[in-house]
Amino acid sequence: MARIKNTEICQKICTLLRQLSSGWRQSKREINFGVVDDTSSQLLELYKVNESLHLVWTIDVIEENSNYVQVLKIWDVLPLSEVTILARNIDISYRSYSVDILRFCKTRCYDGYNSYTNSMISFTWK
Repeated sequence: MARIKNTEICQKICTLLRQLSSGWRQSKREINFGVVDDTSSQLLELYKVNESLHLVWTIDVIEENSNYVQVLKIWDVLPLSEVTILARNIDISYRSYSVDILRFCKTRCYDGYNSYTNSMISFTWK
């Protein structure tokens, strides 16, 4: 975000980050960013910041006090044309993850009675 000089765009990004950290999620939209059947295609989320930029993020898992906790991992703010390169790099970083940790990254829990609500809750495992 340091390379983005436009204060309006920076404010939009900060707003998106605050919303994400509170559990809000956009409706799921399929965006083909050129990576097929790789881990990143299952985990990567793209949220539009403006007409040319997208916030790229995933759910990751960290170990904290002998528990595994889901966290937001913000990768970058990029034009859609550059997401494929980032997705390939993300795939490389996920190669070291165990099957269980990847499953934890893919697990979603929604606030409410079904997955149609737009508020997600972080999971914790022992």
